[in-house]
Amino acid sequence: MRRPLRNPLPIFLAVALCALLVEAFKGRVLWNVTTSIPRGAYWIARAERVERGQLVTLPIPDSVQLLVYERGYAPRSFRLLAKPVAAVGGDHVCIRGELFINGQPFAAVRHTDLDGRPMPRHDICRTLQQGELFLATGHANSFDSRNFGPVALDSLRGTLRPLLTF
Repeated sequence: MRRPLRNPLPIFLAVALCALLVEAFKGRVLWNVTTSIPRGAYWIARAERVERGQLVTLPIPDSVQLLVYERGYAPRSFRLLAKPVAAVGGDHVCIRGELFINGQPFAAVRHTDLDGRPMPRHDICRTLQQGELFLATGHANSFDSRNFGPVALDSLRGTLRPLLTF
């Protein structure tokens, strides 16, 4: 037999605190459910200086947004991508069968996704301009700049710091 709750104040305060924390951190925490980077929660920090290897977040590029949602690469409620920086301004990026960065093989380039559907591919073989980034993981199944091209540094929402990953 359940006893009636004598004092609802602690529960009310806990719920109010949770609501305040959610509102306070709104837009500052990214929850990643894709396999491009480890799944989990990431803190979005101001992108003051971006270097190769850093994790960054940006809005899904308009050119591929519909495809991302239609194919289920990310839930429709997600508006941001989380990717590592593979190349920065001054780096030479070339896709010729596979992705090369500064003349070194970096990753394979898939022509189809895991369901056999054709993937968009961004053909590039040039030196990135200052303010341009090429986002890519080391594995072929990531949806990144191999599919939508370089991105502008000023399009970033920030860099990512892992809070809890699995």
